Amino acid sequence: MRRLDSGKDYKRCLGLPFWAYIDANGEVYACSAFLGRREFGFGNIYRSSFKDIIKGKRRRAVMTRISSKVNVDRCRRACRLDKINSYLWELSNPGPHANFI
Repeated sequence: MRRLDSGKDYKRCLGLPFWAYIDANGEVYACSAFLGRREFGFGNIYRSSFKDIIKGKRRRAVMTRISSKVNVDRCRRACRLDKINSYLWELSNPGPHANFI
């Protein structure tokens, strides 16, 4: 709950490649914020294997679209990937004294 009071310390959602949601109809999405929005769907597990969906062109296109057009500042605060994003951002953008003992 403390994360609700703090701002985001990352500029992009870096956790999306490690996450997926599958709704009751079998549609696979990147993020719960996009559930039901077909333009953000990767595919359907009743028509394709999960492996084919995750490795497919549609997923790559959706992920590219999200990373280039979605502003994380407009995402809800303290989402499921918030802490993952903070960690991954720090790994890929370490501060000046990250390795100081």
